[in-house]
Amino acid sequence: MISAAVAVCATAPFCTAFVTCRSHLCLSFSELKKGTCLRFAGSGNEENRNNAYPHKAGFAQPSGLSLASEDPWSCLFVADSESSTVRTISLKDGAVKHLVGGERDPMNLFAFGDIDGVGIDVKLQHPLGVAWDEKRNLLYVADSYNHKIKVVDPKTKVCSTLAGTGDANDAASSFAESAFNEPGGLCVGESGRLLYVADTNNHQIKVMDLEAKTVSVLPIFKPDSAMVDGPFPREKQKTVPKVPKSAPNIQLAPVTVCPGQTLQLQLKLDLPPGTKLTEGVPSCWFLAAEGNEWLLQEQIPSGDIESISSQPTIALRIPTDCLSLEAVLSVSVFLYYCSADSSACMMKGILFRQPLQITDTQPGCGAPVELTHVF
Repeated sequence: MISAAVAVCATAPFCTAFVTCRSHLCLSFSELKKGTCLRFAGSGNEENRNNAYPHKAGFAQPSGLSLASEDPWSCLFVADSESSTVRTISLKDGAVKHLVGGERDPMNLFAFGDIDGVGIDVKLQHPLGVAWDEKRNLLYVADSYNHKIKVVDPKTKVCSTLAGTGDANDAASSFAESAFNEPGGLCVGESGRLLYVADTNNHQIKVMDLEAKTVSVLPIFKPDSAMVDGPFPREKQKTVPKVPKSAPNIQLAPVTVCPGQTLQLQLKLDLPPGTKLTEGVPSCWFLAAEGNEWLLQEQIPSGDIESISSQPTIALRIPTDCLSLEAVLSVSVFLYYCSADSSACMMKGILFRQPLQITDTQPGCGAPVELTHVF
């Protein structure tokens, strides 16, 4: 199985991409033949074996890759997670060498810990990411299970803690007081001042300022509107996800509504016995009016379902200026739920189609329309 770590070398006469592989190999793709994947290093045996012959070297779930193509380094750094080591692969002859961590016995994959030091005396625990700092000639390591970011000088093989208390926590502060929870991917910013950290279990990207020695959280926004040419903002049209083809499609009886009236749609959904909504995964509803999008202008087109015992009422105000006397309103519902012991989780969808007859000559429907279904 190929993992997500990729390093690209474009400084040679040809471009080569290196990819880690869960079968304990490092693969390379080059322009020798388009679409060809070649083994660059690794025997396929799960071990911590260094060798001058790259195909005789052994890796144990190599994860992170980082390229130092310039001399005197001219190598690929590898975070070899299961052996708790950082290794190097020469770009000149493919020789695989030890940098820090692990121990000398290639079959011992349990030489892990949290010890700063030099070379073989260093102990890491399941490092997942590495990032080369060309500006400072330093290598940063995401020491995942130690919840730390460490720094290695490849010239002296000195490895020391750069940031993180070692507790699985979440804190953005100084390097010494910051906390991570199984940090994974690393990336050095273009200017060399910032180091970006994928803080896995905190679901964050943390930003380390390598000059100010501080850690912050990268703000990630999901804008609700977008600017277009001209001085006026226009609402970005949201894409309504489609329910599965196997989902129930319930056609409701037409209702009569009047311009200016607010139509209420009451969700009344029942889960199977012994189940509950999945925590941390928002169940939700969406409105659509295909061919009559004017109905949804200045409306709330979607929302979350936080509780089965207290389900939301969807309000739709019929515009005073109607462009059609008939329309079909669609309500798509997505429910994520698990068994009581969370041993099995699933998603169910349902689509309600509500025909509308718009008139100003007779009273509209005043009672809420119930959207009822038992899964």
